[in-house]
Amino acid sequence: MSGNVAKVSDLSDKERRALLSTLINDEKGGAESFAVSFAQQRLWFLAQLEPDNPSYNLPQILRLKGELNVDALEQTINAIIARHESLRTTFREVDGEPVQIVSNVHQIKLGFTDLKGLPETDREDEARRLAVAEVRRPFDLSRDHPLRAVLVRIDDDDHWLLLTMHHIVSDGWSLGIFTRELANIYGALATNQEISLSELPIQYPDFAEWQREWISGRLGWTQTRIRRRRGADREGSVTPAVNPSAAHRRRTRRCGHRRASGGRR
Repeated sequence: MSGNVAKVSDLSDKERRALLSTLINDEKGGAESFAVSFAQQRLWFLAQLEPDNPSYNLPQILRLKGELNVDALEQTINAIIARHESLRTTFREVDGEPVQIVSNVHQIKLGFTDLKGLPETDREDEARRLAVAEVRRPFDLSRDHPLRAVLVRIDDDDHWLLLTMHHIVSDGWSLGIFTRELANIYGALATNQEISLSELPIQYPDFAEWQREWISGRLGWTQTRIRRRRGADREGSVTPAVNPSAAHRRRTRRCGHRRASGGRR
């Protein structure tokens, strides 16, 4: 046992993350681990100091007027989760430092509260109370994925969608992206049309690993993941040649995400 401990202690940070990914794959049936960005490291540290503090929860309330297809809405949110690795991320501590754990597949069940049984004059006040309670509910970053969604029915043609994200994966700009993709994908699913969003070439863990390497003095995109995304088989290229089998596995996995979430291309 002591020999194994000694060998692990000799591994580089990248080798330890690779080992952790292997262990997580065995445990969860598919996940990858990556370095966190410096902003995420700060927020993770604050969460360890005050785990029940909801100050870094980012709320968004979308009022949806007109006929609503609730099943299509839930599929839409899960399609967005499938597109963005940050929304499939939890965080673990390894040797005193946080790492991102990106699940290969994660889907949420849209929460639902029906207020039609209340007097009409009381419904919006109750919806506001629910929104405040939701944003005050903390995330456990080691266990909870960083997005929650609750649908509140005010009337048959009037709903509030309560979205809560943790700031460790989101900001005001990200919420805007989420809203635009929600409108695009929902419109496509509700009318049985093609989704007109292209696959994302870069994910947030790519940036986090690039940032770590850049700060370390090694300019250029991180090798391990960009190879699997945008590699070019040409000598001297900024992006090294892709590993065909790894790229095929990742494309296959992503297609599986879209099918599982109801998304179509």
